[in-house]
Amino acid sequence: MNKTELTKLIEVVNILQSECLKKDGKMKIIKYENKTIRPRANGSGYYTRYRDVNGQHSIYGKTAEEVLEKLKTALKELDRVNDKSPRLIDWWDKWYEVFENDNIKESTKRIYRTIRKCYIVTSKIANLKINTITVFDVNEFLKSISSSRQRARCFDMLKRCFEKAHQLNMVKLNVFCLLQKPKHKKEIKEPFTEEEQIAFLNAVQKSKYKDLYLLMMTEGLRIGEALAITRQDIDFDNRILRINKTLIRGEVGTPKTDSSVRYLPIFDSSLEILSKYKEYRPEERIFDIIPWTASKHFKRVIAEAGLNEKFSTHCLRKTFGTRIYEAGVPIKQISAWLGHSDTAITEKCYIKILPTQNQKWLEQGNYLRLPDTQIDTQMTN
Repeated sequence: MNKTELTKLIEVVNILQSECLKKDGKMKIIKYENKTIRPRANGSGYYTRYRDVNGQHSIYGKTAEEVLEKLKTALKELDRVNDKSPRLIDWWDKWYEVFENDNIKESTKRIYRTIRKCYIVTSKIANLKINTITVFDVNEFLKSISSSRQRARCFDMLKRCFEKAHQLNMVKLNVFCLLQKPKHKKEIKEPFTEEEQIAFLNAVQKSKYKDLYLLMMTEGLRIGEALAITRQDIDFDNRILRINKTLIRGEVGTPKTDSSVRYLPIFDSSLEILSKYKEYRPEERIFDIIPWTASKHFKRVIAEAGLNEKFSTHCLRKTFGTRIYEAGVPIKQISAWLGHSDTAITEKCYIKILPTQNQKWLEQGNYLRLPDTQIDTQMTN
């Protein structure tokens, strides 16, 4: 017996075994594929219900047999759609390759790869067909992710993935539209205070990557930007440092944003560092390490300095922004040096008003006296 014959036989047996009559022989109840066809409460025909990814549906008819035929048709269509629907992991790979890969930077691609490897592939929904995934499946998946940042990233990426499937009529509904995006409060990491900066400078003297860390702090560089610098990017005659690329996982690529491409003045402290590499070949990178190594070693320096482990290499860039702001450099100029497209980013994330600065402005503002205060003082005297 082949598969088709077996299917037909099972269908016949289902009907024969599940059909029954009430004692009065008038009101018929039929069960088929775990669905019950029963009389309507008002006595005008029969109905049944079935459920798919989009919710519950009702079927009505004058006779039980009519409803049964409609139910068979609906279930066959549901099976047909389910058979053609890809698994989530297969659709993710197709969606990423066709619609995302060519439009994002290498740093973003790295995030996609991490999300796929660490969260999508290992999840229960990875092998579910996309048109069968429910809101409850998604909610359970998101709850399984402990990191609020990664949870929010998964939500954003999968929502775009399902939206494209919806546009292509692969799913009737983007289930992610029924959920609120998980909240993630970004941690704004602090720059060094003056005391912390002194402790760091003392500890970093022993580091083999001292020049890298100090250049990042004296020029306000991202770690990938600093590691991508070649000899030809350094103009000693005009004291200009060109930033036009970044290093990610050992590969040189384009900067984070268009505004990241910039020309920086080589400050005195930076000149002392860069002069050591004056004899390098034009295309040779002056720091021959990868970001992961530099970041890991930085944690050791922080520990030796007795500083909070929260500090990452990015705090060097933030420290640069805060120190030159304290020195009186206009915010617009600071934003340009940091490679920001908007001064609002600089003000919100990179400029920290420290307690020592508050005291400084307090002292400078003490010249202001209200008239009433002056009069009261004179009367007291």
